[in-house]
Amino acid sequence: RRSLMGAFAEHSKVCRSFDVILAERSRGRKVRGPEKDPWSTEGRLVQEHKALQRWQDRERAFLKTAFSQAMELEGRRMDVTKNAVSAAAHNYRAVSLPMQPDLMLAAEAFNCVNTDARLSELTRAATTASETAEKLAARQSESIEGVCQELFCSPEIIRQGDMQHWDSGSGKWDDGHFVLTRAGFLHWFHSMDNVEPVGVLNLAHCQFEQGKAPCFNIMEAKPAGWLSGLKTRKVTFQASSVEECCEWAIAIREAIHVACGKAAQYGEP
Repeated sequence: RRSLMGAFAEHSKVCRSFDVILAERSRGRKVRGPEKDPWSTEGRLVQEHKALQRWQDRERAFLKTAFSQAMELEGRRMDVTKNAVSAAAHNYRAVSLPMQPDLMLAAEAFNCVNTDARLSELTRAATTASETAEKLAARQSESIEGVCQELFCSPEIIRQGDMQHWDSGSGKWDDGHFVLTRAGFLHWFHSMDNVEPVGVLNLAHCQFEQGKAPCFNIMEAKPAGWLSGLKTRKVTFQASSVEECCEWAIAIREAIHVACGKAAQYGEP
């Protein structure tokens, strides 16, 4: 829950920062894009909601097991106590000694106890609690899935679709789902079912480099420290067709133009 609260606080802060930039751009001023993407911090909120749901599922499973064990121990306790009182009463009768008043009361009380009925009540209570917890878990799961779908239908998205990027470590093309946002970020994911990004580029620090269609490159240069200068990297992408490559190239070039502060709005020449 603390992680979720932290993610919400970060998202609120990033949104306020981007709102200031949008207000400046609405006045026609050309300003650089933000260092953090509100759409990305919203995605982190979804991840934290999922993590909380997994934790709650584990807690529900633990409580269900613990309740079952408690009922079993309660049944054993009642049987042992009842047998102990019965054995003590039997011993007093066997040696013809008068039974102690407390023992007589305990024996009478336990004879009146319906052990099976008591355990049945506990079982019904446990079953009701388990069914309620399962229904709640199902509603939570549906809610989280709905939030995931809404995330990829956000108006903050300029363009999205499937492409490939070159993984220099494995030496092969990796499939992914790519999202270009209004804040000037390019994110990619293994799939739309997994909102944890594989990679991200802040286009305010990038340049577009044309490749051999349907491939293109993005060069990123970010400050690495006072003495280290700029840290650069090159990411190569491959669209499904030449047409798709051209459409992505146009959208990304325009996003870079706005993110770098060379244009106040999308669609400006």
